[in-house]
Amino acid sequence: MASESEKRKYPRARIRWPVSVKTPQVSLRGLTRDISPDGFSIHLEKPLEISLPLTISTTIATSGDTLELTGEVVWSNNHGSDDESALPSIGVRFIGISYEVKKAIGLAIFNQLIAERRKPPNFANLRALVVWGSSGH
Repeated sequence: MASESEKRKYPRARIRWPVSVKTPQVSLRGLTRDISPDGFSIHLEKPLEISLPLTISTTIATSGDTLELTGEVVWSNNHGSDDESALPSIGVRFIGISYEVKKAIGLAIFNQLIAERRKPPNFANLRALVVWGSSGH
């Protein structure tokens, strides 16, 4: 059976970026736990409901580019994750992300994985996104 990372189109990287998360009801601050070109895992002050639409604001640390991303909560837990934090975590899938933004996020992940000397099974898709301008189809 394929592992979770093998099922994903793009690899994830453990990159910490401060984020602001806005929903129709609340604004929260958080920190990304890991990222992919398709979504973020985020530690927040409190959990959010699954399927809740939201907007995420963050800055790519290496480039200084500010991102405004639209997404939806795809999972949520009250207890933190991986024993890293007692803070709740959410998983966000981006909706309507532009190719340019996906590529910018992908480049940050690509550089992090290269620095870690790590090439997960789906690394070729990420390389195609950031180097050759292909979505890896």
